[in-house]
Amino acid sequence: MKKIKFKDGNENLMVSVTDITEGLKPNPRRKLRDIFKPHSKNDIWTKVEEPLDVTVIVPYMKPSSVLQTVVDALRIQFVQPRLVKLHKSPEAYWELLQQTWSKGDEFFIVEQDIIVWPGAINEMRNCEELWCTLPSLCHGNIVAATFGCVKFSAQLIAENQDIWDKVAERSKVWFVQDSGFSKEMMAINKHPHVHFPAAIHLNEVQWPLEISKRDAWKKVVWQYMETTEDAHIDIQVDQIEEKPVM
Repeated sequence: MKKIKFKDGNENLMVSVTDITEGLKPNPRRKLRDIFKPHSKNDIWTKVEEPLDVTVIVPYMKPSSVLQTVVDALRIQFVQPRLVKLHKSPEAYWELLQQTWSKGDEFFIVEQDIIVWPGAINEMRNCEELWCTLPSLCHGNIVAATFGCVKFSAQLIAENQDIWDKVAERSKVWFVQDSGFSKEMMAINKHPHVHFPAAIHLNEVQWPLEISKRDAWKKVVWQYMETTEDAHIDIQVDQIEEKPVM
């Protein structure tokens, strides 16, 4: 039996080719170097051997180490997410939500920069409430009605089949889909069931200035873009002086 020698620290290990290839589909053309061929930097590994029976969609713009971390935080709780690459249109997120909603089945959204704590998906999946969320940081505050991590039940969908047409009347732009949805739902006295602790938001632009003033101008612009006629920017000009990163 052919064996391959590995070095693990100071220890030499001998591993048989049979052990390495066990479970792989037989392929006489497969070469050993192909088995160990590294993944492309654009590959995101999502595989879970025995996944939960749950639909978790992760919309994303481009592969990154942050996205892999977000996916791994799901995999470690037996969730095999479905990654959906959004095209560059600002309405792409709305289109994804509307199309998925139209199928009528329960689904989750976990956004590309949100870390979900272990057990959260299963807890929300088993919850009898129709609309569940994990709160996350937005503009330095913990906000409940976001799409960072959200569950839409089949019953909620069945009772509100035209909700995305109503949201579209407000805007189809990606960064106001959660607020537009929440306003439409709250107009009919429906509120999210919030699960704690909060998810971790890896987008530094959403962190409070007390943590980081890097790219502080983006915080102001981002908040301004999301404000409504009754909102205001609560970041003062003298707070956004950027200091060099040490």
